[in-house]
Amino acid sequence: MELWRVYLPKKTLEQIEQKIWDEEITFPSSLVAKCYRLRKKPINLFSIEDFRLLISQEISLSILIPFALKILEEDSLAEGDLYPGDLLHAVIKVGPSFWEINDVQYKATKEILNTHLELGSTGYPIKHIPSWFL
Repeated sequence: MELWRVYLPKKTLEQIEQKIWDEEITFPSSLVAKCYRLRKKPINLFSIEDFRLLISQEISLSILIPFALKILEEDSLAEGDLYPGDLLHAVIKVGPSFWEINDVQYKATKEILNTHLELGSTGYPIKHIPSWFL
């Protein structure tokens, strides 16, 4: 059961941020088009892959990281479309400038990562952890 879903708002990122991306845009790639569509999707309808994708593109991190942490507290191997643990991997790959001003979330992420690494027997190691993150 996905207990983390109870924390998700029924609003879109655009509604929360009160920032509407331009409607008259030509998308340079399918990735950009998907990110654009996700900003208009209610967060309570997001999949793990939706969180992984937007976080990996560093979009709306201050809104999405807290929800991603709820997911990861429940399951550090939460999986989008790539592999078990891909959400955790996306979160720890977020640049240091975000973590410098979000110390509580940094500590929570580090705790989830340490717990994940201590389990070790999962067979799905998180590779390429940035040295500054540890």
